[in-house]
Amino acid sequence: MDKLKRKIARKRCYRTITATPVRVFVLVLLFALPFSYYILIPLALLPVRRWLMPKYSKLDQGTAATKGLALKTTCKSHATLGGGIGKREGSWTICLDDDRLVQRMKTNECVVYSFGVRDDWSFDSAIARLGCTVYAFDPSIHRKASDLDTNVHFEPFGIGAKDEMSDPIVVKGGPWNGETQVWTMKTLQTLMAHHGHTHIDVLKMDVEGGEWGPLAQLAAIPTSIGQIVMEVHFSNSELRPGTVEDEEQEISTLMKLHQEGYLLWNRVDNEQGFERDRTFLRGQGSCCYDTGWLGPVAAAAKVNRVGSG
Repeated sequence: MDKLKRKIARKRCYRTITATPVRVFVLVLLFALPFSYYILIPLALLPVRRWLMPKYSKLDQGTAATKGLALKTTCKSHATLGGGIGKREGSWTICLDDDRLVQRMKTNECVVYSFGVRDDWSFDSAIARLGCTVYAFDPSIHRKASDLDTNVHFEPFGIGAKDEMSDPIVVKGGPWNGETQVWTMKTLQTLMAHHGHTHIDVLKMDVEGGEWGPLAQLAAIPTSIGQIVMEVHFSNSELRPGTVEDEEQEISTLMKLHQEGYLLWNRVDNEQGFERDRTFLRGQGSCCYDTGWLGPVAAAAKVNRVGSG
């Protein structure tokens, strides 16, 4: 555990050192501007900002906390992997209070399923270097099944509620933006059976609204999963047009995850996505949240450890 923490700490230190010159340059540039700019420009743009920019979702943080995304526990030790300097997109935070995960990392037995890559392999490569074998899946990128890095294996499949070919889908964002594609979808159970896995240490999903079918299956079909890190995308917003009923069904799916023993320990408003710049949404709520969940076994172990302590 200590060795793993030192390894992660060295990477964080490197990021901080390399990022410092950039931060200093930005700060000097900002303070070099006339002080009046800080007051006049925001005031001048405020009416335009409110008029042009829609509110993407009525689900604000307070509402989310009571409708399926209430935090149930915390992780004293955690690590954010992937992304880049000043870039949160592509990074995911895993809980290191999960003793089974840490032990399986040390023995190189850790298994990660990563759905939704979009040619950003930073998380997959980072967690592979910590002792995990990563199976990355994405049907939207033009890449054949291959080994991309040490212990990172790619397959061009999407995760779905059943094994099937998708309807034509128009890709949003990325190198293939606007391209119409037909995807091969497979259930999590099918992929685990194909690879001979009975347990997944970390399940990562960033599939732009395609998570709800697989999540409903997780709540209905017991599957051995140590942790889930995923972005949840609620309907009834401009980014994901839908109805109030759609959103209620999605919230119900999250509630069932709680009932099955999953504990939500991390929730971050994701206001910047590839669909368009969402920075103006600060304080207005978000359609999307980056979340971290402990699976039933890891959650039960954590609760028992806290209780015995």
